[in-house]
Amino acid sequence: MTSQSVRPFTGVLTPRQEVLEGEVVEAVNLADIYVYNELRGRLSELPPLKPNPLYDPSEFLRRTYFSEPMKQVLIKVFGALAGVSSVYLDEKGSSVPVTARVYIIPSHIGGGKTHLLATIYHFAKLFNKGGLPEVLKQVEDREVKLKHALRHALRVIQERYRRIQVVAIVGDTRTLAPSPDSPLEIDGVKIHTPWGLLAYLLGSYKEVETSDVNFYAPRVDELRKILHGKSVLILFDEAAEYMELAVRLDSRHKGYKESYLSFIRNLAQAVSETPGAVLVITLPAEYSQGKLVPGIQKPEYVEEINGMLTRVGHEYIPPLEFRKDVVEVFKKRLFEDADSQKAREASDLIARVVKDKANRDETFAASVASRYGDLPSLTTKIGNYYPFHPALIDILVQIAASNPELGLTRYLLAYVGRVLKHIYDKKQRIGRDPPISLITTWAIPLERIEFRTELLRGMFSQLQSELLRIYEQDVKRHVDHLGRLLWGGELDRQHYPDMVKAALAATVWVYTIPGRGSRGREALKIYPMVRELPALVYDPLAMEGVLAADVLNALSELLNSSTYMTELENRVFYALVPDIQKFLRDRYLSSTDNDALVALEQTFASPDSFRPGRKIKKVIPIVTDKIREIEDQLKSELASSQGPMLFVYLALSEPPNDLDSTILLRNNIVLLKPNYSLNPRELGLTLTENFKGIIGSEPPTLREFLKSLLKLYRVITQALSNKDLLRSEFGEENYRLVEDSLKRMKGDAEKLIVLGIYSALTTAVLGKQRLVYTINLRPVEEEVKDLSNLAKLVEETLEKRGVLTTWTWLDVYNQLSDWKEIWSEVDRSIKKPISVASLWDQLLTSEKVKPHLTSFNDFKEALKSAYETNEIAFKSGETIVWLKHPYTPEEATQYYQARYSRDERLNDWDRDVEGFLQLRRVSLANLEVVSPRLIIERYIDSLLQQEQVRPGERVVRRLVVYLPDGRKEDFKVFLAGLKSDLEKAEGLSRYPVVLVEETPKRVFYLKGIKINDAVYTGTPLEIEADRKASLRIRGSVDAEEVFAVRVKVRVVDELGRDIVVEDVEVKTPSAFTLDVVVERAGVFTMILEAQEAGGYHVAEPIARVRVRGELCLEKTLKGVEFAEVLRDLSKAPRITL
Repeated sequence: MTSQSVRPFTGVLTPRQEVLEGEVVEAVNLADIYVYNELRGRLSELPPLKPNPLYDPSEFLRRTYFSEPMKQVLIKVFGALAGVSSVYLDEKGSSVPVTARVYIIPSHIGGGKTHLLATIYHFAKLFNKGGLPEVLKQVEDREVKLKHALRHALRVIQERYRRIQVVAIVGDTRTLAPSPDSPLEIDGVKIHTPWGLLAYLLGSYKEVETSDVNFYAPRVDELRKILHGKSVLILFDEAAEYMELAVRLDSRHKGYKESYLSFIRNLAQAVSETPGAVLVITLPAEYSQGKLVPGIQKPEYVEEINGMLTRVGHEYIPPLEFRKDVVEVFKKRLFEDADSQKAREASDLIARVVKDKANRDETFAASVASRYGDLPSLTTKIGNYYPFHPALIDILVQIAASNPELGLTRYLLAYVGRVLKHIYDKKQRIGRDPPISLITTWAIPLERIEFRTELLRGMFSQLQSELLRIYEQDVKRHVDHLGRLLWGGELDRQHYPDMVKAALAATVWVYTIPGRGSRGREALKIYPMVRELPALVYDPLAMEGVLAADVLNALSELLNSSTYMTELENRVFYALVPDIQKFLRDRYLSSTDNDALVALEQTFASPDSFRPGRKIKKVIPIVTDKIREIEDQLKSELASSQGPMLFVYLALSEPPNDLDSTILLRNNIVLLKPNYSLNPRELGLTLTENFKGIIGSEPPTLREFLKSLLKLYRVITQALSNKDLLRSEFGEENYRLVEDSLKRMKGDAEKLIVLGIYSALTTAVLGKQRLVYTINLRPVEEEVKDLSNLAKLVEETLEKRGVLTTWTWLDVYNQLSDWKEIWSEVDRSIKKPISVASLWDQLLTSEKVKPHLTSFNDFKEALKSAYETNEIAFKSGETIVWLKHPYTPEEATQYYQARYSRDERLNDWDRDVEGFLQLRRVSLANLEVVSPRLIIERYIDSLLQQEQVRPGERVVRRLVVYLPDGRKEDFKVFLAGLKSDLEKAEGLSRYPVVLVEETPKRVFYLKGIKINDAVYTGTPLEIEADRKASLRIRGSVDAEEVFAVRVKVRVVDELGRDIVVEDVEVKTPSAFTLDVVVERAGVFTMILEAQEAGGYHVAEPIARVRVRGELCLEKTLKGVEFAEVLRDLSKAPRITL
């Protein structure tokens, strides 16, 4: 079931016309009713009374709810007036015994006792005017027993006495309570006492004139005489009030107090002894468990009067069963149709919706059980109380009961009438019903001052002021929003959080009133429990989509953000503590701009306030606009690190003109600058209501916004640090609440200050080029805590704009490409050694380099990457820092097993470079960067030197290259297959060179002498031919012994395949000649080898042969490769065939 079919109560019920006109009579005044109907024009010096519907018996009774106690009083009073012993309730003989003629009506002010006397009077008046039919016409047909009882009693009265003589004595008015000092003149006769008034109104003044003039009470027999033979109804209201007057008069009229008490005693006795006479008297007390309990109003007088009355037969009858009967009074007096069929249907529907919600929402069901015992109890109350929410009635009764001067029904009736008038007037003005099905506590228009002050009426003025202050500082902002939500159009889900907070704030404030914001045990019982609040604020229409958990979450947020709302022993209320806002405002007004700067520097602009980012490791706040101070600060910071730095200008003045040139001395420095002229409201930055109460109006600029908040922040932190001051100002009992409130305010101020700073920092200037970026660093509001993430946010923003945060070797080249003397124009490689420090210095300080967010470690990563891709090598003095050759056979094997398939490189930064730096104890910055091709020949020479044998060694050393396919190739042969320095550098970076040591039983020396006519000197010859190359190779094999050696010439192609093989066996020592013919086009390597069977072996490349022809293979070379080939060809000897 949903609440879509539930209607607003304003669309169901029609208020009475006097409600809409604002003329609800606040209190029934028996004196006015009696005078208007019985004594009009007969009293001297009394202004005429304005007509009032309550003066008319028919109108009065039409607006009267007959509670069960009221019915009992009516039946017994009129039965006693008839002089019968029982009054029949039906034809079957059911009856009510009439055992007394004195009826005491105990009730506190506003408890309905005066209304009851007026009701009795009006029935008697109707009877005297129109007889029994006129009386019965005013009783609804459903009141069968009451009708039958009145018919019985009034018929007897009509037969015996024909009419009822009614006397009204009202002790709190001069009109119907004459006294020796204020006599009452009726028809020219001066009456001085209540007994004189009684006798005069019964037409027997002469019988008591002497006692009236001399202020002493008549005897019982004298009173009995004036009552005899009549049906006399004596209505005595506010007897205790007159007793107070009698006590005051006793000093001037000795014995008057005793005379008054004697009159009450004698009157009660005379009435009890006179058939047809009845005394109905009211006392401000409570009748509970068979005992009269006086209230706080004149308890001693109540006890004395009650002692006089109880000497004769009497009966106590309270006028109302309060809460239920008050609601019925409201419905009867305020609405035309509260008992109509449509009203019952509306309340039944709401009860079903509430039941359905409880079945779906366990937390709501628990809330209902906590407040009302169980769900049926609540649904029953909704049916009885409609259109009023039970929580509203509960708290209004509590408020009225806690202030006896107000009067319960009279005060509540008038107040609720004004609430209804406001709601219906607004409905008429706006043209729509508010989305509320019940009149809840939060439906009271607290935004109107009169509805707040009326709830506080009767309290001490200081207490009123304190509760109103709490409303202004803590509740108003929520309630003002509630009015806009309820009357602004359709409520949707996005409005629920604000609406629930407003409903909670209003409800808790109203519930705080009877407890006065006290923490006392009795006061706590009045305040709502946390778990009760979902049920207390629930309305089926306004909160259709709100879960009870949402209400509890909203309550938690209120407790966290409120200054005065507190939770104690699981009950929620607004604690009455001295004005925290005034305490802060007084100190704020004496604060200065310097306090703002101190707060900024100590809390928000402290270096410890900022966390390092991924790249920016240092954030340096600037809180001064003095350039010299900035320069001093900059000098120490730059000396401490070469990493990226973020300087943040946070001084509350405009940045100096030369700030950029002062700060931006390196390309990895960022300067953030604020725009303090922005309007904070346009950025969504507004002061909280609490802060407005301290600071004043909204600041027009971000500068003033931040300055105000920083001053307030310092005031709050100083207050929190001085616990003795807080205890002195607010008292020990309030210290914890005040401290918690100040901490919340401190947190709110921090959040606004941080948001303001983030919002102000709109410009980032970078590097020596002073590139300017407009940025927005403001994070999502829920994520704002402090400025600690500033570096991270700047990094992310600038990285998205393309600012470098890492280096590749290509980036380095691109940034430094204008440095022509170090870069090769052919292949962008380093053409002459340059120190690492010089490169990094250029990246940091050159105005041609774009700004970046990198450190030396980032640059080191670029060097490492370039080294491991063999783009660079290093030198330290004359020492080459490059590859580890030669390897051991085991290392070579391990390389192919582990790294080759992944890296295809032997370059190992940690082993080659870091190992060197640690061994030599030098820094990377001191190394020189070189291109591998620049050092390749020296590197090869250094490797070849390792083949050398020292004198006396019987060992042969040779370098062998381990290839991926498992072959092991002679180092020199391997090199012969590489055309350029670049290819050699590439080859050595991919394939491990192993130094092999052999100890053959004998060795020989192979020497090539000539190829055709060209002399071989150890460097391979370059030979070119067209279509066919015919080559004669001559050389020698020398040894100390004579043994057979096979000499072989192999011609291999670029893939290492044999094309031509020629060999000859010779005896050492001897010369040899081999003829080789190459008839294929291509580029080939000629290798000369010699080996003793099963023994020593040697091989070396002696020539590169290029055969031109149609079948010549072509290979596309990169520019760098072609340049290397040209360079190598220019160095080599050449034979043209």
